[in-house]
Amino acid sequence: MKSIIRLYKNAFTGLSEPTWILSAVMLINRTGAMVIPFLSIYLVKDLGFDEGEAKWVMTAYGLGAISGTFLGGILTDKFGSYHVQLWSLLVTGVYFIFLSELHTFWSLTLGVFFLSVIADVLRPANGASIGHYARKENLTKAFSLNRLAINLGYSIGPLVGGMLIAYGYHILFYVDGVTCVIAGLLFGWYFKSRRRSEEKEIEESKKISGKSMSILKDRPMLLFLVSNVLFGTVFFQLLFTLPLYYTLEDGYGLSESTAGALIGFNGVLIFILEMVIVDQWGHKRSVGFFTVLGVLLAGISFLMLNFYTSIAWLVISMATLSMAEIFAIPFAVTLVSQNSPAQSRGKYMSYYSMSFAAARVLAPLLGLAVVDVYGFETLWWYSGVVALLSGTGFFYSTSIIEQRSKNPIARVKGLVRRSKELRGA
Repeated sequence: MKSIIRLYKNAFTGLSEPTWILSAVMLINRTGAMVIPFLSIYLVKDLGFDEGEAKWVMTAYGLGAISGTFLGGILTDKFGSYHVQLWSLLVTGVYFIFLSELHTFWSLTLGVFFLSVIADVLRPANGASIGHYARKENLTKAFSLNRLAINLGYSIGPLVGGMLIAYGYHILFYVDGVTCVIAGLLFGWYFKSRRRSEEKEIEESKKISGKSMSILKDRPMLLFLVSNVLFGTVFFQLLFTLPLYYTLEDGYGLSESTAGALIGFNGVLIFILEMVIVDQWGHKRSVGFFTVLGVLLAGISFLMLNFYTSIAWLVISMATLSMAEIFAIPFAVTLVSQNSPAQSRGKYMSYYSMSFAAARVLAPLLGLAVVDVYGFETLWWYSGVVALLSGTGFFYSTSIIEQRSKNPIARVKGLVRRSKELRGA
């Protein structure tokens, strides 16, 4: 028992104080995330929208998330992550209360779109801050802690929101708004006197490489991002087609409660194991190795569904997918953060976030289309093939990126060369 306690204690030690505060800000912010999980129900049951209208409002939210993530990268590199995060949290909080007063289809569609834009500019700015304030040897642990805070908040928010609905849907908007403001005030109070160190790092980076680097000229990173879209398209079958496979008669025909327990098992494993695994294994191999390993495990987890049928086999398959998530996602974002120039870190983080956003759009479209025409068995074969393609792309891109980072002279020359290209030299 003492060894287990020591294992978990070690997993959470060595992280800088700003890293803990950034995670606390995200925990507070996501704990208040009550409006979006219940938005479709609010639209249909409280406002009398039909399912088609609700679908378009939710689509506007998704489009706003992609737009906000892209805009957040630009704003972060221009104004700094401190200002972007502070104003995103504060303005989002006020905007939630404003949104509660909108009741027509078009006003809510536009309102939800702009809410999502404002809220999601936070993502790349938050990632850039972690990249700066985390100790370099603990960067993956810092991103894992941030993921842990977000996932824990997302678990608490809907649970509390479901109880508050008894007092009316409008209260969700106020609670969501207030938690955003509280998170913003905590962030502003703590980082106001510390933001200069991040600004200094950006200024020093500009002296080396000149203008902000364009990720579109970084071919290995572009291959990395394309590979991440492929991985995300496979991984997000967890949300869109796997629940159907569990419950439909041409799948397993399980009850909704059993299917929910299986999917919930994924979250439990992530919560229990991710920080420990990252702490114990993260330093033993390269970041690229773990990313590729995670992607291949994701493909294997879906291929397993075609070889055997039992509840125990489903549990093993879900455990394999959970390990895939633990290895692929925190190590992938670490690689992006480690290998982005300081003055372009916001754009790099925004493109990384956008690659996942694109995957969330593609996953249901492609997955459900394959199931509709060919069935689940074919989908799982396709998932394995796509995971293999993604793993291959990750292998080549991470090899080049990591080799480049190990050769500082070549890296500086590359930055200067790309800087001259940007200036038209």
